[in-house]
Amino acid sequence: MPQTTKNIILIIVSLAAGLNFLFTGNMLGLALTVLLPLGLMSLSNPGVMAVLSIAFFCSWIKIPFAPGVRQMYELFMGMTFISCLLHIFTGRRPWRMTFLNICVTVFVGILGFLMYYRGFGFQSTGGSTWGGGMYLVLIPCALFFIASMSLRLTLIQWRTAISMMCIFSILPAIAEITGMLTGSARPFLNAIFINPQASSISFEEVRNNLDFSYRFKGFMPAYSVFLLPFALLPFSSRSFLAHLAFITLSLIFAALTGHRLLIITILLFTWSFFFFKASNKLTYMIKSSAALGFCWMLLAFSAHLLPLNAQRALSFVPGTGISHRMTDDARATSDWRVQVWKAAIKDIPEYVIIGKGFSYDAETFISIMRGSRVSQSDNIQWALFSGAYHQGILSLLICMGLPGLAAGVAFIFGILIRHWRVAHSQWQNAEEQRIHSALYIMFAVLSFNYVAIYGDVPVSFPTLFFYGGLLELLLNSKDKPQEDAAQIIQ
Repeated sequence: MPQTTKNIILIIVSLAAGLNFLFTGNMLGLALTVLLPLGLMSLSNPGVMAVLSIAFFCSWIKIPFAPGVRQMYELFMGMTFISCLLHIFTGRRPWRMTFLNICVTVFVGILGFLMYYRGFGFQSTGGSTWGGGMYLVLIPCALFFIASMSLRLTLIQWRTAISMMCIFSILPAIAEITGMLTGSARPFLNAIFINPQASSISFEEVRNNLDFSYRFKGFMPAYSVFLLPFALLPFSSRSFLAHLAFITLSLIFAALTGHRLLIITILLFTWSFFFFKASNKLTYMIKSSAALGFCWMLLAFSAHLLPLNAQRALSFVPGTGISHRMTDDARATSDWRVQVWKAAIKDIPEYVIIGKGFSYDAETFISIMRGSRVSQSDNIQWALFSGAYHQGILSLLICMGLPGLAAGVAFIFGILIRHWRVAHSQWQNAEEQRIHSALYIMFAVLSFNYVAIYGDVPVSFPTLFFYGGLLELLLNSKDKPQEDAAQIIQ
């Protein structure tokens, strides 16, 4: 019987059993029914698990019935790694130990040591520390990168994975808006998505707030939709409007969040992508400078008409007449970060050899927050205690010590150097080359953001491992016949 037929039968049987457990109220049986087919599929087809990992990465969808805020992509990444490991042990797949693989393996080893030495940070185990969820975000993404060194996907799988990732990234925004409009849907939405703001405010409250200063958290992953045309459409006069439409849509999504970094990421990516594609770099720089000047003039005359959340997102642009309230708010955030950095530098000698880790004493944390008159995000003591330093190199050094700093920096620069060479090599398949270019520039922009603008290890490194893994998956497929890639994955 063909493998596809077996998978269809397995899905039908699982669906029937799942509906039976759902109507009878057997939640444990329902959870096992959902997870068992996924586990069996992952053992035979790690490529499918890799596609699902990519598709769900920006979806904010939780693992059903799992404690905390564990996401589906973490589950699929873990299954991808386990499946690859089993295939390696049975001789069906070769093991590749490269410099990058060693860096990430050392990184995971340091995380494991810190969990043992500083505390696991899991409330469910009855310990006195919190913060273990940070490890559960980092480790699956690191394992996904390690597994990517032994996988490759077909072009059809790449198109499917990237398209689904961009489409699913809009789901949290839809959930947030739906939760505002329909109060009865909020419990259901909160059970599916990790978006607490969907239940904390109504659309009437946002509408009655005429300055529209509410920052839509659910739109944060949606900004990544701009990747779709850059990765899948060849740039030409015909596709120009599609590129422009997706860039504009992403900028709108980013503006609604009020986050300056998202706007900067989109602009840096767009400028860099076309810069490296331009045959005449000087001409491109002149034209792009003129375009930026024109956009600045538009903002200078119209920025004050935008909603306040959009004004905050654009507050890094000088001379645009943005509301003083938003510029003061953005400046206060920057000043707060500088204060955190100054205080954090004093902790470096204590954690330079053995890092601080990501777990922290629960009672001390509660006492800090009880004695504070400001919110958690504005509390410097909270930032220092929980390791939210908001600066990439500082976060690596204090949280993971010099060994973690060395492994993390080596990974970032290793990917940049290795795939710079790959990007400038000859490709037989133009579509694979286009996908690689988009993913490489995205990784480079995220790396720049991490080092120069904002970065925290638990927040930034999962995304860096993810995009690094995608680049390695593409490298494995480079100049390989598509039928061979499909056979290996099957």
